[in-house]
Amino acid sequence: MDEQRLAAYLQLIQAVLECPSGTVNDILNANRDLVDANFVQVMEAEAEKMAAEGNSNVSWLQSLAAYLANYISSTATSDEYLSFFWEVLQATMESGGNPQVVYSILGQNFDKLDLNLAQVLQAWATSKFTEVTG
Repeated sequence: MDEQRLAAYLQLIQAVLECPSGTVNDILNANRDLVDANFVQVMEAEAEKMAAEGNSNVSWLQSLAAYLANYISSTATSDEYLSFFWEVLQATMESGGNPQVVYSILGQNFDKLDLNLAQVLQAWATSKFTEVTG
């Protein structure tokens, strides 16, 4: 993990610790690109450091880290989302848009029809547009 990413993780942890009650989800959603397994590891390390310092937010941060770890492990990876997206596009083109073919694929991958798919596609498209214009 590079130093810039680590610094971003630490800033996000600080923002979460300082945010008003009830706004944690908003902050995490606004920084979804940083919420990954490495972020959870950094959170856990920061919680250990805070425990050694006697900070009272330790159990809250540990609980949040455990929740995020569970959430992250239960969702598909970005590559899995993109693979699913390409599979649907290819099936749509090859079948001439046959609903039975497309719906079959969608039904088999129902777990990937969520906001994460939209965010992965947005990040992918932004990346590709940046490559083309850059």
